[in-house]
Amino acid sequence: MNIKPWSKMPVEWIKDGRIQSFAWRTDGSAGTAALMLLFVFCHFVSERLARSSLPARVEPGVSTTAANPYAAHLSVAPNWGFGSGVLEAVGGVGLVVPESVITERVAHLTYDDFGAFTGLSRKSIAAGLKLLEMRKMIRRCGSARTGDYHLEGLELSKRWAKLPGQALLSPGRTTFTPLTRLDLRSRHELNALKLHFYYASIRDGKQAYSECTFETINAKTGVAERDIPKANSILLNVGLLARYARYDKDDKGYSANRYYMEGYGSLFAKTGLPAAGAEE
Repeated sequence: MNIKPWSKMPVEWIKDGRIQSFAWRTDGSAGTAALMLLFVFCHFVSERLARSSLPARVEPGVSTTAANPYAAHLSVAPNWGFGSGVLEAVGGVGLVVPESVITERVAHLTYDDFGAFTGLSRKSIAAGLKLLEMRKMIRRCGSARTGDYHLEGLELSKRWAKLPGQALLSPGRTTFTPLTRLDLRSRHELNALKLHFYYASIRDGKQAYSECTFETINAKTGVAERDIPKANSILLNVGLLARYARYDKDDKGYSANRYYMEGYGSLFAKTGLPAAGAEE
């Protein structure tokens, strides 16, 4: 499977506070598994034409059959420009649908795929997927057998961040090595993954690092300040974080660490993605 150096990661779930709902006390290892699966989802989503039950506005001359989004494949060919919200129909007459439902971000992944890339058991995968669905971070498309999932938060106009991928692969490019080094036995691993996503979400698109204080990390993620050093240590040991260091103090006497994710050297290489955090 082709993994990019960096992929888009939704940040809405971090901005709206859902990241704080992942807690060892309530979720246990399922919370850790869920965030591991989210990492995989980010690297496997692709854009496809969305089906929707929302009413569509039909230009004159389009048949009632073509107006049904579920029958669109019979007479409508997609216009992949996306900007206008119009699907060009046969004869040049447009079927107009809301822009937000033209495409969706879908990943096709089986339990075997999840297991290979994370090292998770089928039981842990099931628990993690259930938690992601419950927190409205993914949505299953079709039946359970199809293995298709929509990743929420990457819709048009929503903000996103860059998440490292290629640099974390095993030599055979068959697994994300840092994820396989987690054993799901403590809150510190769950905290570490929360911090990894948070660091990715706040990085300035012009910088190779993320910068934040322990106070801010606690306020945004819910990870206790006393647990942050342990979480950072895990990120370094498993290979999700390349390094971090403290720099000059500000005028209040405080200083913030700068966090460099593994693979940060390729952040500004040409990957086909705009700067992290950009709006589409």
